[in-house]
Amino acid sequence: METHLHLTVKSDDASDIHKIRKCLTLLISIVLLVFFITLPQVHYAQSGLCESAVPFEIVDLSSSASATWTSPIITRTDLCCSYSSPENCLEFEITLHPNSTAINFEIISGTIPSGDLFYQINCGLPIPVGTPVCLSSIGPHTLTFCNPETDANTYLVSSIPASTISFMPNNPYICENDSIELSVSGANTYLWAPATGLSATTGANIIAFPTSPTTYNITATDIYGCTSTNSITVEVCDAPSLVTEPGGDICIGESFQLEANGALFYEWTPAGSLNDANISNPVATPTVTTEYVVTGYDATCTVIQNGDFSNGNTGFTTAYNYSTNLYPEGNYMIGTNPNDYHSNFSHCGDHTTGSENFMIVNGNTVANQEVWCQNIHVNPNTDYLFSTWITSVHPSNPAILQFSINGTLLGSPFGATATTCEWNEFYETWNSGSNTSIQICIVNQNTIANGNDFAIDDIYFAPLCSAKDTVEVIVHNPPIINFLNVGPFCETDAASNIIADPTGGTWSGTGITDVNNGTFDPSIAGDGNYTIFYSYNDGYCQVDTSITIHVDAVVDATIMPVGPFCETDAAVVLNAVSPGGTWSGTGVVGNNFDPNIADAGDHIITYNVINGACSDTDTKIIHVDAVVNATITPVGPFCETDAAVVLNAVSLGGTWSGTGVVGNTFDPIIAGAGDHIITYNVINGACSDTDTETIHVDAVVNATITPVGPFCETDAA
Repeated sequence: METHLHLTVKSDDASDIHKIRKCLTLLISIVLLVFFITLPQVHYAQSGLCESAVPFEIVDLSSSASATWTSPIITRTDLCCSYSSPENCLEFEITLHPNSTAINFEIISGTIPSGDLFYQINCGLPIPVGTPVCLSSIGPHTLTFCNPETDANTYLVSSIPASTISFMPNNPYICENDSIELSVSGANTYLWAPATGLSATTGANIIAFPTSPTTYNITATDIYGCTSTNSITVEVCDAPSLVTEPGGDICIGESFQLEANGALFYEWTPAGSLNDANISNPVATPTVTTEYVVTGYDATCTVIQNGDFSNGNTGFTTAYNYSTNLYPEGNYMIGTNPNDYHSNFSHCGDHTTGSENFMIVNGNTVANQEVWCQNIHVNPNTDYLFSTWITSVHPSNPAILQFSINGTLLGSPFGATATTCEWNEFYETWNSGSNTSIQICIVNQNTIANGNDFAIDDIYFAPLCSAKDTVEVIVHNPPIINFLNVGPFCETDAASNIIADPTGGTWSGTGITDVNNGTFDPSIAGDGNYTIFYSYNDGYCQVDTSITIHVDAVVDATIMPVGPFCETDAAVVLNAVSPGGTWSGTGVVGNNFDPNIADAGDHIITYNVINGACSDTDTKIIHVDAVVNATITPVGPFCETDAAVVLNAVSLGGTWSGTGVVGNTFDPIIAGAGDHIITYNVINGACSDTDTETIHVDAVVNATITPVGPFCETDAA
């Protein structure tokens, strides 16, 4: 563009002409300056995506992630990105800051073109003006804007910073088999990878439960759809290598020694049948089969930074003064030999190797002054172990230290020994409750200036990770022993086996002849009561029990002989060797035999006697004879000259005696005249009778008449 200015000046004064020329020159300069200032600054296409006449600007947004650039007034012309007339375009070459993720293109002055307005990046998809577009690199990127109208406008290009991705907690750790909630912020949506050990792969809050240390990569998408990445590593503290001895079997009432190893602390449940639920080897006395769960706790990874001081004087805070001169109280040094900093301090090495760093302290005279502190993240509701190693570096007045958390003293004070260079460990346990961030400290409680010189090393603060195992103790009830064939026995019984259920035990006691089979011989035992012992073990329970076996004395039913009897005899008492039995048979009344009831004949009498398991029976025949009658049939009188007569009685078969008796006849001739007592004795077994009879024998008479007379009737007699 050219500008022509024509001026005609007439003057006779050269000096005036000179002045006029100077003024005109100045005026022309001003006019030209204003013209060029107001004239749009136009550069022409550079990327090759546009025609050569397209206005081109270099936009440098690399100074910050949120940089902006305002264009001069630009009039669009010519074509880009294969557009055809009547489009008019402009072209910007944009370079971004590395932390930028998007740009926004806006029209901020001039007449806004009509219709839908779009811009493009590298001739890509149309993007509505005023809508940010995500970019994956710093560029340069080519922005083109085309519209049929040729308005002169000013444009604003804004750089949009990438999302700042932050995590809570920022140094997560868990115990093996535990989980932790991870929160991410700074963007709109989030994608987590890998999926292993995650409750979800999307969202700002997820639960992580990796089984080994795992780095998770998070792709965050902001409200514009732009992505940025960050990562976080979840450390996994190993669970204790808990080892338990196998369970076993016991009989009820017995105890079983449980055993676990590989942890620092132990907790057994259920605790009711244990002598101590918090030791590695409690004694269990359950009454029923019980599965015990043992939880072993140990601290396997510390969350302390530089707890061994290997990185020197860093990672902690202290109220003491850092100095190589440890003569003043309240000074400390991180070093390898206390004697290097105080000539009266012992030559000591560190706790671990003997040659590495540790903290050497000349104790102050102020109680509870912080020797060492560190701020750490903790997981809520988690048990932690806080420990350190301490030694005196001078024997006088050993230090007395104590842990503190958030300003509250923890546990009891612990002291170094007076023996220098003797490292001892002290620890306390602590539950985090709802805390997520704490300050842990070691403070000195010894306020004595003389001595009180110590060193600490290997400070350890770690979650108590747990492992579980189970041990089953099977409780057996002793078997109930049932016995068969337990008597009572008679002492004459044959030996027999006492039966026990269950079998397999051993026997003992009087009368036992086979301890394995339980053979009992009553004849060896004799009569009486005997305690027989049975011992049985089913592999779990020992049962020692006993039974009482009664052996009855043998009885003898042998009947004492009686009789024969006469049926008229009085009743007699029956007897046997063993009394107390029962009698039976004809003529038996109670323990009497009555011949009169029995009548004549042979009668079987039975006697049965019982003594518990012993019994005996005997029979006897008792003979009862029929009664006899010796009553003599009267005879006579006889004349001594009479012939012999047969004597008779009621019962025949007896014997006769007396004068004139011959056999069973009476001979008057033999008897002679007179009265003769004749005796008759008749016997029928047990029956007998005797009778006597007087037989009169008259003397013979002679009737020979002595002749007399005759007489006169009047003769005297």
